[in-house]
Amino acid sequence: MIRQILKILILISFISCNMNDRVPLAEKIKKELTAHEDIRIDNYYWLNNKNDKNVINYLNDENISLKKH
Repeated sequence: MIRQILKILILISFISCNMNDRVPLAEKIKKELTAHEDIRIDNYYWLNNKNDKNVINYLNDENISLKKH
């Protein structure tokens, strides 16, 4: 019983601490890659383009978010 209460209190404190700290989520853009007759889906392939404004903005947002923690 005490363990359950402690788990609930820890969960509540975790949720309340993180409600205002939203970590940016990378957009999923499906990219199908084929090599040696194997097909692989990479939803984050777009992050490879280091010169893309969207990639730079996402990484900057992520860095700002991590500095807050």
